[in-house]
Amino acid sequence: MKPQGNRIGWLDSCDMPARIHRTLDGGVSTVCGHAPLHNPMWTLSNDVPRKMHGISRYCHRCFEHGGKTLPWIKE
Repeated sequence: MKPQGNRIGWLDSCDMPARIHRTLDGGVSTVCGHAPLHNPMWTLSNDVPRKMHGISRYCHRCFEHGGKTLPWIKE
């Protein structure tokens, strides 16, 4: 089965990038349980790097069945 949804990332209150997550409901929540649209301290961004210092920034729970090429959610 092909993964559904969109990729979503955000900058935290210190403008540091979060991990890249997958959302199935337009950004209301992620597969692993975050609620990015309900946190006023986070800024949606598709500038989250895929790797930092050689370590993947993709959430392991959200992408355990693939989907790393899904389109980014529209800000």
